Amino acid sequence: MNNNLLIAVAFVVVLSAGVFFINPSSPQQDQVKTGWEKKAELETGNRMSRLASAENRVANWPPVLGQRFPHVDLFDHTGNKFSFESLAGKPTVIEFIAMSCAGCQAFAGGNKYGGFEGFATQSNLQSFESYFEQYTGYHLSSADINFVQIVFYDLQLESPSPAELAAWRKHFRLDRQANSFVLSGGKALANKISFAMIPGFMLLDTEQVVQYDSTGHQPQHDLYSQLLPAAKNMLDDRAR
Repeated sequence: MNNNLLIAVAFVVVLSAGVFFINPSSPQQDQVKTGWEKKAELETGNRMSRLASAENRVANWPPVLGQRFPHVDLFDHTGNKFSFESLAGKPTVIEFIAMSCAGCQAFAGGNKYGGFEGFATQSNLQSFESYFEQYTGYHLSSADINFVQIVFYDLQLESPSPAELAAWRKHFRLDRQANSFVLSGGKALANKISFAMIPGFMLLDTEQVVQYDSTGHQPQHDLYSQLLPAAKNMLDDRAR
């Protein structure tokens, strides 16, 4: 084989390799999925039905309007137990979360920081932090209020580990706010009642009594016209 033929063969081999690497239908690039594709693959009908019907075995769950937040076993991002009694003296906003929920991702700040682990973020929702400032005139990081996220499900719709809570907390910059806590109740709170509370918020007074319930798709109180204005009133009272 002469030199010219060798050069021609080598050129064809290199060109073929190049086509493989830039071809948009290559196996490597086919593995890249959008956040909505990840969500759809995870949240199949049968699986969601099982989650929605999981029996509640916690006697004092869910929280009840007009009563103190129940004593349930909770742990934080370090794996340590957490008690709501430590929050007494300040109003508390609680957000209930499934990490795969596009609305939860948005409220957490997904449209500012990107979806956690590339999962879908609901595009027409701002962060809860933005809404809180808009409707109350206060920052959610204010030392006069507690902000608690209770995560019922991780990205695989299982109970989250402390490491997953820590990663979520860091991604959405909650690790920079001394008044913010990311918690889970483990498998015990991964039940049909909790499932129906997502996405949602509650507002507790300084005695940790539930005063406003904006959980689920048919909330008792509207988040924007009732819960957030009530949070403003509580903060105004503390400022007087």
